[in-house]
Amino acid sequence: MIIQSKFSLLLGAIIISLTSCSGEQENNGLFAAWKKRNEARKDAIQFQQSLDLKKKIKDYVTADAETIPVIAAVDDDAADDPAWFTVKDDSLQFIIAGSNKVGGIHLYEITGDSREYYNIGKINNIDARTVEIYENDSITILAGSNRDQNSIVVIVPAVKTGNKEPVITNIATTLEEVYGFCLYQSHLSGTLYAFINSKDGRIEQYRLDISKDSISGSFVRALSVESQPEGMVADDRTGVLFVGEEKKGIHIFGAEPEGNASSTLLKGSDASNGNICYDIEGLALYRLGQNEGYLVASSQGNFSYAVFDLRTQSYIKSFRIEGSDPDSVEETDGLEIIDRYVSAQYPEGILIVQDGFNTSEGNPESQNFKIIDWRKIKSLLTASSAH
Repeated sequence: MIIQSKFSLLLGAIIISLTSCSGEQENNGLFAAWKKRNEARKDAIQFQQSLDLKKKIKDYVTADAETIPVIAAVDDDAADDPAWFTVKDDSLQFIIAGSNKVGGIHLYEITGDSREYYNIGKINNIDARTVEIYENDSITILAGSNRDQNSIVVIVPAVKTGNKEPVITNIATTLEEVYGFCLYQSHLSGTLYAFINSKDGRIEQYRLDISKDSISGSFVRALSVESQPEGMVADDRTGVLFVGEEKKGIHIFGAEPEGNASSTLLKGSDASNGNICYDIEGLALYRLGQNEGYLVASSQGNFSYAVFDLRTQSYIKSFRIEGSDPDSVEETDGLEIIDRYVSAQYPEGILIVQDGFNTSEGNPESQNFKIIDWRKIKSLLTASSAH
């Protein structure tokens, strides 16, 4: 019933859009409004296949809130990757950042209300860290992959400095089509690093040197996978870098500069797992203790999410996100997790996911980000461990 309520008009439009791809009835139905997007957006048959595969994932949760849609046309593939930081380093006033790959970065309140918009270029993946620069003094940065300049963009948000405008620095890379991105703060040295990848499989690691007066970056080393990567996340506690190769699985690298340049594949993240359908997209961590917790990955081909155990580095289960208000979630690119107390509503944190097919009362809207109480995912995982 939940899926039908959102897609009753869409599924009728699928039949129409089979002919609209050949030029007839171009503007009929919801799918026609969405058809210019990539992946499942390319054609109605692929979209329907992804919906059918989604239904095979038994477990589901509902979203608790959603952000205001990104600034883009309804048929733009615009929203991509979320990140988060706090207004003050020790505060509970969380800010959600969401990249808009046709124009910049949105900042949202934890309720999903819009706060600011940085119109700074085609920003794809983003991440955030707070770095101590002196004793009892720190700087929070928001950084990401800038597709306009094939660079690493580093931003000191205005909300953190009290300035009217953010401080923005671009660090050049040697990559031709930058794509995925993440930050890593060494548990050994405290040094901050950035990982950025390109569509040809190359991954570059940069050391970021940050002070109150300047931000700079220097190349450290190169890694690679065989085909197109995107989603990446690093575990600051253990020095592990996870890299999603979209058509193969999730690679495990060492995140330290002296780490091995070869990788191993995370168990259960490849084609042997029937609950994962390529592309593998966003990756995020829910950390527990010194080395435990979960890795959550977007399985874009069946509109679902795969959960892995960080300690055993093995697959646990998958789930989907359903609902009517907020609506269900399809074809997620990026995702992020706040793995701590956020508010009385979210005492154990939240999962934030990009929604590739956002609707309101059945009508298509620009893409946005959905917010899910982590306790809902925890409940699924607890039920799984009980068996």
